[in-house]
Amino acid sequence: MTATPAPPTDSEKKLFKAAKAGDIATVQSLLAAEPALIATRDGDACTPLHYAAWKGHPELAALLLDAGADISAHNTNGHWGTTPLHGAAHGNQTAVAALLIERGADIHALNPSGRTPLQETEAHSAKAVANLLKRHGATH
Repeated sequence: MTATPAPPTDSEKKLFKAAKAGDIATVQSLLAAEPALIATRDGDACTPLHYAAWKGHPELAALLLDAGADISAHNTNGHWGTTPLHGAAHGNQTAVAALLIERGADIHALNPSGRTPLQETEAHSAKAVANLLKRHGATH
């Protein structure tokens, strides 16, 4: 029998809301008070870095990475998910994708459907990120 995950704490809810909005000050404050929040995951196993990537917040993504966010974290979000780079690719978030690549994101990571970040761009006509990925060696 699988245990039901605990409901998110108020701090976790605030962190995800701030990450989605690109609210750097709130994220900094929350992480200063509770550094372990960097590993927080929601119901789809998304991290704050996933949301910063998908929503296009490069400064926040850098802050999260500097705080220890897992650049290779996999989520279970079937729409834009798997790694933060998949999220940035899906959202055509070039600045975040460039940051993630610079920091060592795997451009060949596969999602559960077997798609790479480049294939994610093709599914959503995210041409700017597709070109960036190709310049960094992505071929599929």
